[in-house]
Amino acid sequence: MRVAQVYFEPRFSGIGRHVSDLAAYLTAADVDVDVVLPPGQEAEFQRRCPACHLWPLAMGRLERGDQLLQLRRLVKRVSPSLVHVHGPYSGLWARLALLGSGWRLVYTPHVLSLRQWHWRRLHWYWERWLARHTDAFVTVCDANRRLLIGRGGVLPDSVRVVRNGLSAAAWQMVSERLVMRRQIAQAAGIDEHGLWLGQVGRLDWQKGPDLTLAAWPDVAGRWPAVHLFFWGDGPMREELLAVWWQLSFRERVHFLGWRENAAAEIAALDLLLLPSRWEGFPYTLLEALSQEGPVLASTVGGVPELLPRDWLLLPGDASLLAMAISRQLGRLPLLRQAARRVKAQAARQFTLARQGASVLAFYRELRIGEGKADS
Repeated sequence: MRVAQVYFEPRFSGIGRHVSDLAAYLTAADVDVDVVLPPGQEAEFQRRCPACHLWPLAMGRLERGDQLLQLRRLVKRVSPSLVHVHGPYSGLWARLALLGSGWRLVYTPHVLSLRQWHWRRLHWYWERWLARHTDAFVTVCDANRRLLIGRGGVLPDSVRVVRNGLSAAAWQMVSERLVMRRQIAQAAGIDEHGLWLGQVGRLDWQKGPDLTLAAWPDVAGRWPAVHLFFWGDGPMREELLAVWWQLSFRERVHFLGWRENAAAEIAALDLLLLPSRWEGFPYTLLEALSQEGPVLASTVGGVPELLPRDWLLLPGDASLLAMAISRQLGRLPLLRQAARRVKAQAARQFTLARQGASVLAFYRELRIGEGKADS
């Protein structure tokens, strides 16, 4: 079997990790994998999936006809058994480019939310139309499956839920908390003591770092020993720094930027925050659980499918976030005990082996039918 994975996200992030992990599993299972990806990400994909065939192609959110034609020609040159498209923008343009091409099309949206309401309406209009030209869907959570069926008009039998997972080694590798604390304290220029909150991920509107900063003065006023850390970079960085400069207790807020070892450094935190406005099935939460760390996250996307109810809050409200943080800080010993139990359950359910095997089995089911190109 030969499979083309199509991925156009401009920065290597959760979707890129999903595609590269899946590609690595498939190549280990003797599947030929071609990855169409943004230029500049080849080194990261080659490191994560050495056996993949990489095809850089510059595409983004608003495509020209010649770019769509390039993709169509590239897929024809590769001649795969099926094409698996990832991400909301890739899902639109790549499926348009491959209409009537004869290749079996599988689509994983990852997230199904857009910021502007008018774009959301247009998105679902196109999604309902494209659904008729898509053979199957793989979603990373039940929430996305329900949206595709309810708003996208997708037939239930054509959707398979396959949640993200970590490797067995990642679930077993618990970082030394004190070592991670020393590393972060040195980077931030502070001592190792106190309570540490943190947010890991892109600094953009989806992830809600603005909500965290808005909640900070109330939290910091109640908890004099608390520090707040942000890992990552993104389009809101300058805006967040401007807000930070006006904040009370800003000396206890630390922007660490992009750090290669962020997944392990989560172990330094007393509480990981994920106040996202929308999500799929985020790797950050899996990584926090692998480090046996408590989490406070929004009830969006697949997050409620992963975390206990008392670790969740409604999205979009900074005052609710501040109250929830204070509540969780007041019961940290209980949360740490619960985190070990949640990890044990998650480590059985959300594995890379299960994720890859489920997708591969779905591919094989799709190739049994007739009426599409097959090689």
